[in-house]
Amino acid sequence: MQLDPGYGLLEHVYPQMFWLLFLGQTVTSATYLMENNGCSKMSAIWFPPRERTIATTLYSVIASQFGVLIGLLVGPLVVTGGGTSYTNDICNNTITINSTALDRQPWESTVYNQLFYYMLAQAILTTLVIPLTYILPEAPPTPPSVTAPRNSKKTQTPFLRLLKTALSNVYFDIFLIATAILSSAGASYVTVFQEVLHNAGYEKYQNVIGYLGSSMMVAAIIGLLVIGKWIDYTRRYYATVIFASFSSVLITLTLSLLIQFKLLFYLIFITGTLVSCSMSLLGGITFEYAVEMTYPLPESISAGLLNLFNQIMGIVMVIAVGQLVQHKLAMYGNYVFTGLLLLASIIVVFVRPTLRRVKVENDTT
Repeated sequence: MQLDPGYGLLEHVYPQMFWLLFLGQTVTSATYLMENNGCSKMSAIWFPPRERTIATTLYSVIASQFGVLIGLLVGPLVVTGGGTSYTNDICNNTITINSTALDRQPWESTVYNQLFYYMLAQAILTTLVIPLTYILPEAPPTPPSVTAPRNSKKTQTPFLRLLKTALSNVYFDIFLIATAILSSAGASYVTVFQEVLHNAGYEKYQNVIGYLGSSMMVAAIIGLLVIGKWIDYTRRYYATVIFASFSSVLITLTLSLLIQFKLLFYLIFITGTLVSCSMSLLGGITFEYAVEMTYPLPESISAGLLNLFNQIMGIVMVIAVGQLVQHKLAMYGNYVFTGLLLLASIIVVFVRPTLRRVKVENDTT
């Protein structure tokens, strides 16, 4: 991840090297998945059973949400384009990536300079964070649970054998498919939600739509915190997943009907926020639920497979959603989204695994 600002910095020093920027974005995406694969493992090593889910939620989802929020706030403050004098030029033109300093417009030079210092600051900041990875210990002095000592030791089992063992778990296979549909459907729908609102005649609420995005993010964070604490104290994974899945179906169906009949925008605002909250409930517990199904396999195995299936299904969904937009059928994305959620919710009903890690801890105590 520390390489990405450096690639961005080089791209702005040498604008003709666009592929450096592309490489930087690729590195960032890859490192995010690597970090996400270790969230359940870190929680198991450092936190007791009654704190693991909330720790995984904070590490895997909420931290990235805060990072995105900070980036959205800081970016426009730093890259201003030179103030109001160049605003119209920036809005009505596109910066040419391979332009040289001689043929740039004044506003282009201003944006390039601001981006240069912005990426330089990112490169310096991320470099300063690197020593923290060596300062922090690998594990606490005392294991927080009976299952934690295993997590601090490297397994000697071949990787392919671990994958085969995980994929031979029928409940885990069903859960992979269901969560891939749930997460990718939500992510792809976000890409066309604004287009759906425009097609429905809500163009005059363009400014408010931006606040809707912020409201959805805040609702997601609150939902994640609540569900994390709930699971830690109740261990009701199955009931919680069923509730979150089918409540998402009902709320998204309500949202689809509100948009279809072009009702008051504030109702859409509230319902859209509730959709984000209900969908986020699943994001906070999927990793821990998968660990319970596949124990005593390493936590990174189940997390890696979840991320793999989510990414593959996400690519398929984005392509499908792009076709809807291209053929002016974005409005039907509401019902496609709702149908996919219903399908995934029905699939989840058949996932009734034994909570293996919880059973070991209960038997020990």
